[in-house]
Amino acid sequence: MSQKPTYGELLQRVKALEEEKRSWLTDLATEANGLLSDEMDLQMKHSHLLGESDGLGAIINAEELQAIMDDFSKSTGMVTAILDKNGNIIETSGWQDICTKFHRVHPKTAQNCTESDLYLAEHLKPGEYIDYQCKNGLWDVVTPLYIGGEHMGNIYTGQFFYDDDLVDEKRFIQQAEEYGFDKDAYLDAFRRVPKYSREVICHLMQFLVKFTSYISSISYAKIKLEKEVCDRKRAEQSLLNTTRKLQSITDSSQDAIILIDSQGEILFWNPAAKKIFGYTCQEAIGQNLHQLLMPQLYNKDHNNAFLISPQTEQGKAINKTIELEAIRKDGEEIAIELSLSAILSKDGWNAVGIVRDITDRKKTNEMLIQSEKMLSVGGLAAGMAHEINNPLAGMMQSASVIKSRLQSMGIPANLEAAEELGISMENITAFMEKRNIFRMIDAIQESGARVAEIVNSMLSFARKSNAEYSSHYPDQLMDRILELAATDYDLKKQYDFKSIEIIKEYDDNLPMLICDGAKIQQVLLNILRNGAQAMQMAKTKSPKFVLRLFSKGEPKKLHIEIEDNGPGMDEQTRLKAFEPFFTTKSVGVGTGLGLSVSYFIITENHKGTMGVISEPGKGANFIIRLPVDRKNQDI
Repeated sequence: MSQKPTYGELLQRVKALEEEKRSWLTDLATEANGLLSDEMDLQMKHSHLLGESDGLGAIINAEELQAIMDDFSKSTGMVTAILDKNGNIIETSGWQDICTKFHRVHPKTAQNCTESDLYLAEHLKPGEYIDYQCKNGLWDVVTPLYIGGEHMGNIYTGQFFYDDDLVDEKRFIQQAEEYGFDKDAYLDAFRRVPKYSREVICHLMQFLVKFTSYISSISYAKIKLEKEVCDRKRAEQSLLNTTRKLQSITDSSQDAIILIDSQGEILFWNPAAKKIFGYTCQEAIGQNLHQLLMPQLYNKDHNNAFLISPQTEQGKAINKTIELEAIRKDGEEIAIELSLSAILSKDGWNAVGIVRDITDRKKTNEMLIQSEKMLSVGGLAAGMAHEINNPLAGMMQSASVIKSRLQSMGIPANLEAAEELGISMENITAFMEKRNIFRMIDAIQESGARVAEIVNSMLSFARKSNAEYSSHYPDQLMDRILELAATDYDLKKQYDFKSIEIIKEYDDNLPMLICDGAKIQQVLLNILRNGAQAMQMAKTKSPKFVLRLFSKGEPKKLHIEIEDNGPGMDEQTRLKAFEPFFTTKSVGVGTGLGLSVSYFIITENHKGTMGVISEPGKGANFIIRLPVDRKNQDI
């Protein structure tokens, strides 16, 4: 038979267990995630602190507590029990047979036991104990168990007699007869009930009070720690959800979102930034924003504008929306709109930039401005043209009559007038030729014809076309104008158009185009003529035109592109290319109306769009988009 532990050994055992508990709490703090595998169970434990049933059993470690109380019972001979505040048994050790085999079995005596338990529970205070002789004749002692200030249960000992009690055996004989117990077995169990002095019970209960306090503190510490871990997990999950939402917003944004530090180093780069600028996140993060994206000419100005003052939290560009030029990865220069704000991080002030590519918007604005210019010129041209046409017609007709009267030998009136004056027509003609009068008259007529051409072009701005619109094959329109350009006298005088390489890039199955064929050919000829003259003036080697016709991507639109490899244009020239009377040609070579009239024909008469892409030394590409359906052309 194993030796019972002494009272001192029991205290040592309890201290060792307390150290193990402290170690367990430390491990719990470092391995908190493992303790929260079932958050619903933790919530149940927290709710039991408010007094729900079975709360104590869900909080304490019943298995470990049972082992401690078993050792306590072996050492002292005292029975123990831990019950929750509703009387449910959590742990029992060393119970006497008189209770387990008799009192707790019969309904009447079991009711006496329950009444005893509840009486004790109702009269308890924290840190104290009370004793009570139950209706079945034995003594019970109890101390309350509080966790987190909430009364959760009680620790009992009992099923004994005080050694100074006068125990009446006849009472137990009478109980055996009253409740139908086996008299001999019942009395045998009665005689084995231990007796203790009140002093021993006092010492033992002082131990249990302290032990109860220990259980209370360690259980509450465990719950608090689990609750803190649970709160942390919830906070982490909330932060994760917020992060995911922000990530979703930045990922789906059509505008670039860029974060830079106070030195201009890129810290954040969303997918739209990659789409706009061409750099991946890996390529952009850590790079200097100004060196990566800004034109070198303006790099210093941009860098200064982005600086944030630590004192004022402001900068030249902070909390403002500005327009800038930026360089894509492929070298293309684009227009951007930037809204900049400052945020404070642990490392200092950072700047958040919302960037929008406004290249297309600026081009559209340019076209709108150009259209407004065309319309304003139209109003002016209508009045001017009619005022000029009348005297111009008189001047040109008079010049023609003068030449006829001075030169024509077969007109009787000329001969009669010369004879009356005694002068021959031959002498008059010889004098005029000698003095270059006829050449001067021809110059007057040529100048008049040129003015008439300008007036006619000006009238194109002021009137809607009333020409017949019909269906045309786009490739045939282009090919016919190429044939015309090859035989154009003005072109042949300056440049042999046939020496220019023509590359055709026509899509198959092009849609029929409903248009004024003559007007569209006029536009195409103007572009070809300008390109040929530009390449001739720049002495372009291996000059060529690339002609493109396609409708892919926009089935209701026909795209026409005429690209040359000539000298190209700078940005200032490109922006003015369609303005009336703007020309880069020498005096007398161009009127400055060809492209502006072409622009008017495309945008006003056919409700299309016309633009040009060009850089110095990289040629020019004229792009025309025309609706193929007459319903989309509000003539």
